[in-house]
Amino acid sequence: RVSSDLFQADYFVGTTPGTTPAYSTCLSTIDQNWQWDAPAPTIPGDGFSARYTITKSFTADSYRLTTTSDDGSRVYIDGQILPELNGWSDHGAQTLTTNTLLNAGSHQITVEYYENSGQAQMAFDIQSLNQAPLSDPVAGWTGEYWPILG
Repeated sequence: RVSSDLFQADYFVGTTPGTTPAYSTCLSTIDQNWQWDAPAPTIPGDGFSARYTITKSFTADSYRLTTTSDDGSRVYIDGQILPELNGWSDHGAQTLTTNTLLNAGSHQITVEYYENSGQAQMAFDIQSLNQAPLSDPVAGWTGEYWPILG
């Protein structure tokens, strides 16, 4: 259905994502700012919704997830809603952020969005919080740093 590098983007007429999209496409990122327009000619400029789905393989780590939406959005990981990213209400552009731990393996991320009226915007980002270690015992290399004096 969709590659592990692309979101399946399904758009619906009405403010509740349904089962039969009026328009579908694939996106490498969710960073949509339609302003007063619609995502496609078959979708109205107001009163539409979207569901973005991707299944990706993750390393065990803490991740920062961020949404910016006008109007409502919510995020699910493996079917479980993230309460901190549940902004399912009418509002102007609003950014929500949370950190979560993901186990190693494949996880399904679902982002739902709706536009009631006015301007329309939806963005989602996920970033690892892992700081790369200075030494890599597997490769046998160690990085050392000294300040430059004088």
